[in-house]
Amino acid sequence: MDVSGILEAQKAKQQSVLVEKETPLEVDAGHLMVYDINPIDEESYNENLEEHLQNLARDGIQVLIGNLFSLPITKSPDGPLAQLPPSVYQLPRAKPLPKPKPPTKWERFAAAKGISHKKRDRKEWDEERQEWVNRWGKDGRNKQAEEQWATPVPHNADADYNPQLAARKERKERIAKNEKQRLANIARANGESASSSLKDEIERTLATSRASTASMGRFDKKLEGEKKLRGVKRKYEPTEMPTEKEQKANLNLIARMDSDARKMRTHPQAEESVLNARKAIRSASKGRGSAALVASFLSLAVQAASAKADASRLEERGLFDPVCRRIADEASSATKVYYPPALQYLKAIHHWSFASTELSDCVVEPATPEDVGRVLQIVGETRTPFAVKGGGHSTNPGFSSTKGVHISMVAFSQVTYDASSQTAQVGAGLVWDDVYEALEPYGVNVVGGRVSGVGVAGFTLGGGFSWKTNQYGLTVDTVEAYELVKPDGTVSTVTEGSDSELFFGLKGGLNNFGIVTKFTLKTHPQTNVWGGLITFTKKQIPDVTAATAEFSASVTDPKASIITTYNFVLGAPGISLLLFYDGPTPPAGIFDHFLQIPHFTRDVKTRTFLDLVKTPPSYLQANQRGLFQMVPVLEYTPSFINAVVNQSEYWGNKLGFLPNVLGLRSGMFFSYAVEPFLPNIYAHSTNPTAYPYSRSRFFSPFNIYFSWLNPLEDDLFQKSVMESARALLDAAQSEGQSNLGDVPLYPNYATGTTPVEVIYGDHLGKLRALKARVDPDNVMGLAGGFKL
Repeated sequence: MDVSGILEAQKAKQQSVLVEKETPLEVDAGHLMVYDINPIDEESYNENLEEHLQNLARDGIQVLIGNLFSLPITKSPDGPLAQLPPSVYQLPRAKPLPKPKPPTKWERFAAAKGISHKKRDRKEWDEERQEWVNRWGKDGRNKQAEEQWATPVPHNADADYNPQLAARKERKERIAKNEKQRLANIARANGESASSSLKDEIERTLATSRASTASMGRFDKKLEGEKKLRGVKRKYEPTEMPTEKEQKANLNLIARMDSDARKMRTHPQAEESVLNARKAIRSASKGRGSAALVASFLSLAVQAASAKADASRLEERGLFDPVCRRIADEASSATKVYYPPALQYLKAIHHWSFASTELSDCVVEPATPEDVGRVLQIVGETRTPFAVKGGGHSTNPGFSSTKGVHISMVAFSQVTYDASSQTAQVGAGLVWDDVYEALEPYGVNVVGGRVSGVGVAGFTLGGGFSWKTNQYGLTVDTVEAYELVKPDGTVSTVTEGSDSELFFGLKGGLNNFGIVTKFTLKTHPQTNVWGGLITFTKKQIPDVTAATAEFSASVTDPKASIITTYNFVLGAPGISLLLFYDGPTPPAGIFDHFLQIPHFTRDVKTRTFLDLVKTPPSYLQANQRGLFQMVPVLEYTPSFINAVVNQSEYWGNKLGFLPNVLGLRSGMFFSYAVEPFLPNIYAHSTNPTAYPYSRSRFFSPFNIYFSWLNPLEDDLFQKSVMESARALLDAAQSEGQSNLGDVPLYPNYATGTTPVEVIYGDHLGKLRALKARVDPDNVMGLAGGFKL
């Protein structure tokens, strides 16, 4: 058989062990390195880069191996060894060579006497145990005295003398003495005197003891010649930094917090805790107690889970959305655009109800109405979903939140009072607390929200029931002008005279006709008011119910108002009663029945209007998931209010967290608010408004509110709210309150599934025609809310 062809083919595959190049390769065997200074073959490099690099590497390795086999070889048990020659080239160092340490006093003495250093072995032989043991450290011989089963006790020892502790103390003192001597040797070797080192130590000890007093040494007497203590200068980061750096810093902070928490769980402290648990709970919960603290922790856990669920979307779209980048490029430099996880971004998307918080592509904070117009033009051209957030008090997901472009109105936060026209211009980014505080020095006020934290924009555009509604009507009845950015980006001031149809539509038409940046509101004189919060336990519910029904039926003073809220919280029913009188002192007889009932807590007095608004703790329900729903009521009779009590207890026991711990229900707060008004509140305005569509028929806005923690129970709680509302509607109709289905629902209390026909009724056709004129491209349809 002729195999010559096979051998020739195999031989062609093998390359020669000799590497021949124009300039021979330089070998530095000491560093196992080969230097090839030949020019690159451009043709081979461009034709096949991978093969070119492999050939260069093969040639270099072949030369290096050939050089190694030419070195002298010595035999060893492990095989032949080659001794590497000294290095030819000196490699550059990343850092300079360390300077030799100065010899200590002992090292100088040993060198002079010719004493060689001999390192003590870590092990030594234990004759008793007949094994090698550690000289020190774990199970070291230096701890032997501490582990003796029998130890002699000095005859003059105290009664509580512990030989093991005494031996341990002696060992620790010996270690400290050696360490002190070592540091003194180092200081002496560096040319420092021992006395100066001791002086510095005394000064440090004195400073530490002085700063350990309650006043941090501020009032201690100073010694003669004592220097002023210098504190550590804090290093402040710049207020503005690149987005990438800010994101990295925030992520590092979160990672560090998570790491510290994991260490605390993995390595609990062995020593007895010095934490005052009750004081810590009181501080962390802001005085609300352990139950509220547990609720906060559960809410944070749920929020973290929700954020993780949306994290995949962040990865899909990337951090810098092209629409957001375009807004940043085309808006003025005063307009800010933020991306996750910037703190400004997180603050902007946050809502009072966490169910309404969504992770958006970006947050845009326009600085001027013109910038708002440019943003509307861009989202309209690109058909990008967006949301507009004022105060963020909506409980309907998607109404003031979005996964697209989130427009925060925080920059529109001015309040300007005009005494000549008795009006106030109020920015759309404010909450009512800010407005009341700004107008307080002028002795005037506006018709606004009744509790703390409610935003101006959504409240006003939805109608607005106020403490002053009995006197002046709804908030929409007091609006004189709107600064409106229309969907096409133009900015205009809308009044009754400039555009009566659009003025009509904005009074209750929500966000269907553009973005309002400023409201001009009528003002009214404001003195101190009387009122506050009273809470009652279950035992007093019948008496409070009777007093509420009596107040609703008999009190006609327009300055007097109440909100009786039937709550179920922490596993028990109760009542929160808000009293209000628009004056320093109420007339006798209006609130006497309430004040005579034994209470759980009471904070009622003469105070400023702002102080009264801040009295109810609305922050307790913040950062939970929640939902409002309205039931129209013509009359608050005792039988209807008893039905309210039954509903609060039924749903609280069925869905509440504490009654259903084993059932894993997450309901935290169940609220039914009785809000009686005078029958003539809708007669304060003769001009028609989008809401309410009928002013000839009186109704009061009864409000239901449930809050919970688990997002997996959203459907359950939403259905339960609606079921409870239907039950109370049936209860009202069964006692003769007829045709309640024709009453317009208050949009600020209505769930997101409410049909717009129920809100706008006969006005819906006129509003849709207005919508077609103002927003023909339906730009505002890209935002959430009740759409026409």
